[in-house]
Amino acid sequence: MSMKNLAKRKGFINRHIEGMPKQQCKVKVVTNDVGCENIFICEWEPFDRSRHRENYAERGYLGTVKIIEGRYKGIGFHAWEHSNSEFVWYAVLDNNN
Repeated sequence: MSMKNLAKRKGFINRHIEGMPKQQCKVKVVTNDVGCENIFICEWEPFDRSRHRENYAERGYLGTVKIIEGRYKGIGFHAWEHSNSEFVWYAVLDNNN
C-alpha cells in the first residue's frame, strides 16, 4: 500500500525531519482517508507527562491534533515517532489564520 502522506507537501513541515512543536498551537495537517487527502485546521496538544496520566501513552507518543473547524470538529489524530498512519505533514499557523 502506498503511503501518500509521505509525499512532499509545499508549505508543510515533515514531522519526522523537523519534529513537532513543543507547545500547544494551531496547525494545519494533511491526512489521508481511504485514498482521499484532507487538510484540517487543528489544535496541537503535545504530550506532557505532567498533564497526562503516566500510563496514558506508550513510548513514542508525541501528541494529538484535534480538528477545531468545520464538519469534523473534535476529531483527533495522533502523532507517534514510529508511525505515519495518521499524519506526517503539518504547518504552524499564526493566530490570524
